[in-house]
Amino acid sequence: MILNKNQIAKRILNDPPMVDNIIDLNVQLQPTGLDLTVKKIYKWASAGELDFDNSRRILSEKVEIELDKNGWYQLAPGSYQIEVNELFNMPLDVAGETIFWSSLQRCGAAIETGFFDPGYIGKGVCLLIVSNKYGLYLSENARVCQIIFHETEKTEGYNGVYHKNGGT
Repeated sequence: MILNKNQIAKRILNDPPMVDNIIDLNVQLQPTGLDLTVKKIYKWASAGELDFDNSRRILSEKVEIELDKNGWYQLAPGSYQIEVNELFNMPLDVAGETIFWSSLQRCGAAIETGFFDPGYIGKGVCLLIVSNKYGLYLSENARVCQIIFHETEKTEGYNGVYHKNGGT
């Protein structure tokens, strides 16, 4: 079952909150989700390596992109990593799935994201792909995607490499 606005708000007001560091709950809370906002944007600086058991995993290095003097990220066509402002403390009976804003698609860009397992604690990141040959401008705190929460039976919690380490 997908949680609705009232169910999400109730879980956000719990201690600990399911999602923290929300800029404006009245703006970000949607009928069946919560808008996520841009904290930082990075460009890639090296190749990454993935294997079956993570014994040889090497994450790509990245370099933070600075805002211009008017408070915008000026992004040329390519791929980027976005770190969102919101912090997650997923309950053991909720999983999260993130989708991008349709307005982003209408600007020639898309976001790919991971899945928020029950029990995950940490930051959220996503892959921004700018396909528009003219690029894309994003402001600090721009709303770019929405997380939808799925209620599930209580299960063991996520305990992977990104747990409690900031998610980057």
